[in-house]
Formats: sequence, C-alpha cells, structure tokens
Amino acid sequence: VDGAGGLVIYRAGNFEEVEQWVKQDPYIVNGARSYEIHEWDIVLAP
Repeated sequence: VDGAGGLVIYRAGNFEEVEQWVKQDPYIVNGARSYEIHEWDIVLAP
C-alpha cells in the first residue's frame, strides 16, 4: 500500500524460467520496480 514493494511467488522448474517471466513483467520492463529472485523449497507437513 505504501509503495515499498511486494512479493510474488512463482512455481517453476528452474531459476531461468522464473527470470524469463519476471523480465516480461510490465513493472520491470518499464523500470518502475527492481527484482530479486530467491529459490525456496516447499516443505509440506505429513
């Protein structure tokens, strides 16, 4: 709400796939935002 940023979670096969999606985001294309990509593992409880 304050314009400080946000979080988007993508589920993908690899880092490169996510990077391709991010680089097509209108906020990134138009220079309105920057990005960092962090890989996470999903841990599901039994």
